[in-house]
Amino acid sequence: MASEKTLEKYQIFIAAYVNTFNATQAAISAGYSKKTAYSQGNRLLKNDEVKALLDEQIKKLRERMSDDASKIYAMLWNQLKMVDDKIDKHDEAQVTINSLEKQLIPVNVSLAKKEADKSIIKRKADEIDGRRNRELKRSYLERIKKLDCEMAIDKYDKKKIYAQMAQYKMYLLDPFAWEKILTMRANILRDLLDRAGYKTTDKLEVQMDAGVTIIDDIEPMQDG
Repeated sequence: MASEKTLEKYQIFIAAYVNTFNATQAAISAGYSKKTAYSQGNRLLKNDEVKALLDEQIKKLRERMSDDASKIYAMLWNQLKMVDDKIDKHDEAQVTINSLEKQLIPVNVSLAKKEADKSIIKRKADEIDGRRNRELKRSYLERIKKLDCEMAIDKYDKKKIYAQMAQYKMYLLDPFAWEKILTMRANILRDLLDRAGYKTTDKLEVQMDAGVTIIDDIEPMQDG
């Protein structure tokens, strides 16, 4: 059984080794001279007590790596969901806006026709001497008043449609953002597929950044 001081050196060696997997550097960290570090490192790796302690640390390392890999996998799936949600909202917004634009056409046509009719009727009313043909002039003025009311309704409908369109335009992605989000989706899918290879824990590679990029910096198309 190793002494307390020797056991402490073992612990330092093991802690350094599991971080670098370099026995020479780990031996130097444990206090051995640089000249003997290579031979001491190899000797320590063959020591039964060191091997037992090292196996325990490697087991913990594998468990931690497995947990980290699971977290990264979950992060990637969450990122994919966020990307797909943005794409779905863009597509839904585009469909809705196209529908609203179609609804806007007859309103604009109706409004343009009424404005033209009002212009013609007003010109006729202005040409009439109200003292000589009071009834006809009154008739024209009534028609103008009626057209004003109908145009006010058309303008209200037009304003309402534009307000609805504005609500959906915030979800539209400009061409740059659209290309960026599609590239990001492809990268996330590729990373997920790469990580679905069911590697054994002793070959498990974990990168904590995982290439995960938060997508909230993708700006929607602003209503100009």
